[in-house]
Amino acid sequence: MSNKLCIIPIGDYAPMQDFITAITTDGETIPIKNKYFECEIKVDMNYKNKPVAVIWVGFARFVDMMPPNAEKFQDCELRLILRVLEDGDQEEVPAKISDWEVESMAEVINIRMSTIEEELKNFRSGKARSSLLDEEQQPAGTRIMESLELVDWPIKMSAGKPRMEQRIEQMVALLKSNDPECENFDQALSIMMELKDQIPKLPDAERHKYAAAVALAFGEMLGVGDEEEEQAEEGAAAQEPNQ
Repeated sequence: MSNKLCIIPIGDYAPMQDFITAITTDGETIPIKNKYFECEIKVDMNYKNKPVAVIWVGFARFVDMMPPNAEKFQDCELRLILRVLEDGDQEEVPAKISDWEVESMAEVINIRMSTIEEELKNFRSGKARSSLLDEEQQPAGTRIMESLELVDWPIKMSAGKPRMEQRIEQMVALLKSNDPECENFDQALSIMMELKDQIPKLPDAERHKYAAAVALAFGEMLGVGDEEEEQAEEGAAAQEPNQ
């Protein structure tokens, strides 16, 4: 599994595209960084790739007409609907949508496209982290980002560690992930090439430590050493006295 976030339009595609532009750095990557961990979330439109989280985006008039089918996203850790308000729209969520929200274990957040980009920017700068008891009074950008931070993303790096250790930790997580399309393996190889350039420049002790960690990670992934371990276990078993 990888850090996939499925974003789906409700009705008009325009608000979804505007939201993706606002929340990503390059049209597909959402960086998460707090005092606990760092990670990169990848936007994916294909729900068949088993995303970790899903966000629906649509104008209020479309959202209020018919809530989406959440059944295929039951395994997602996070389900959000971004209800895009325009001038004249009611902020109060209709009863039909509130019922869907409870039944689907999801959350509906009202947003305005005129302010969402600034709200996201303020959150990332540390100016708008949650400090209010009433979440309804929090900026929409804060609620969205804090919801994403609560997800247990499978590929992440512990905060506070040296950058080299963080990259190795990320590489190990990528190698251990179950990715049939091999995208994670390609990313792990990219990190390995990056480390290959950086590790030789380190002092001897660190160089040996990190080089061994990289070799061990790929060795475990390729099963190197498994045969020797099995032979050792068989040898030990053969030496045990018969009961």
